[in-house]
Amino acid sequence: MLHIFLAFLALAVLARTAHAEHTKCSWSGPGKNPESGGYLSYCDGYIWDGVSTYEQAHYVCDINEDKSAQVATYGVLRSGCLSFATPCGDGGFTYICESAHWGFCLDERDKDTGEYPAGCYYMASGDDCELRDLIDEGDKPESVSVWREPTPEEAKKAGRAPGVK
Repeated sequence: MLHIFLAFLALAVLARTAHAEHTKCSWSGPGKNPESGGYLSYCDGYIWDGVSTYEQAHYVCDINEDKSAQVATYGVLRSGCLSFATPCGDGGFTYICESAHWGFCLDERDKDTGEYPAGCYYMASGDDCELRDLIDEGDKPESVSVWREPTPEEAKKAGRAPGVK
């Protein structure tokens, strides 16, 4: 009986540490202007030349003087696939995990409207996702801007609930 219990316990531990299936980005959140939805700018990820090629790109943010983080990849999972890293899941790129939701916006922001014409994609802090459609190599984004929902403490100081303008 003890052997059955130990086997069950081992399976439970392994199941808990297994990675969730990589999903398609499906949530449009506050749209093409995360700031209008109350989100805060976290960082701007640019293609890192150290390991990037025409077929693959690694988008890296400088978080502070001591830390940089890969926030997205292009062509790594498969040709033409743009995927966004998990902020707070296993191996996440941040410690600000009180921010429940995150946004990833492509290319440059329009200075007049504040929108990202190429679009923004949102997910929960423990998730990661990839775009539904593949992108031609010549059309891959030059940058990925990362935005985060205010933490409950930040929202309280600003006099609003997280995710509410």
